[in-house]
Amino acid sequence: MVRAARTTASCLCLSLLLSPLTGASAQEFMMPWEKAKKEEPIINPELREDMEVVVGTIEVVRLTQPGLAVISSHPEVADVYLQGANRLFIIGKNIGITEITVADKTMTPVWNSQLSVVVEKTH
Repeated sequence: MVRAARTTASCLCLSLLLSPLTGASAQEFMMPWEKAKKEEPIINPELREDMEVVVGTIEVVRLTQPGLAVISSHPEVADVYLQGANRLFIIGKNIGITEITVADKTMTPVWNSQLSVVVEKTH
C-alpha cells in the first residue's frame, strides 16, 4: 500500500512538472527558436531581384523604396554600397553566390537578391 501511494505521488508530481505553467496546450507551445523564426520579417517576393554580376564589374540598382542598411550573407563575394537612400552599387569581387538584403530604418526588407558573381554573364 505504501509503495502504491509513493508511485501515485511521484506520477502526480511528474505530471505537474511537465504540464505547462502558462496554460498553453501542446499545440500552442513553441520553442524559442520557432517563435523567433515566426516573427522574422517576410521578404515580399515582388521585392526580390536575382541577378548576376561579372567579377570586377559594377552594377547599379535603383531601389523603389528608400533603404538604410545593407546585409550580405557572403561579403567576400561582392562589395555592396548604398549611395543615398535609393541607389545600390554592387561590385563583383570573387566567384560565388551571396544573398543581399536592403532594409529601411525599421529594419524591414525593401529589396532582396540572390547575387551570383560569375566570370561571364550567361544571359
